[in-house]
Amino acid sequence: MSSTPPIMSEMKTTHRRYSSGNITQQDDVQIEVEPISSAKDEKRPLLSGEDEPRETFLEKIKRILKGEHIYRSRVIELNHLNHQPHKYPENVVRNQKYSIITFLPIVLFNQFKYFFNMYFLLVALSQFIPVLKVGFTFTYIAPLVFVLAITMAKEAWDDIKRFRRDKEANNQTYT
Repeated sequence: MSSTPPIMSEMKTTHRRYSSGNITQQDDVQIEVEPISSAKDEKRPLLSGEDEPRETFLEKIKRILKGEHIYRSRVIELNHLNHQPHKYPENVVRNQKYSIITFLPIVLFNQFKYFFNMYFLLVALSQFIPVLKVGFTFTYIAPLVFVLAITMAKEAWDDIKRFRRDKEANNQTYT
């Protein structure tokens, strides 16, 4: 049974000097540096700037099932002078119910959750089965399509009006 030698740590002190106006500041930052072990099966943190190794989907599933973790290094900057402001979301008003993609599914879902709309849909679909066919299929489908078309047109018009009001409110300048 062979044992790998323990990883020895060394402490390194870095001196930084900042000057801004009349104030001069000096920071002592201690960084712990660990040499990389030569053992192939030992996991080590990725160094900053080092690319993460690509793993396939199956390798990732195996790693998760085994409970293994990928360790990544983390960089914490102290007294960083080039502080970038956080990016905030846009300050806009959106009162629309639908987008172009979600309009049809949401409207149909909202209509067919009512009992009578679902009933008329099932009756119209039953007319495609020859044994259950009573009359012309058009007489069953046309009223349902008419009601859905009117409802969808009304919902689309309301959403367009909401979009226009939002656009008007978002284009106003406030002082």
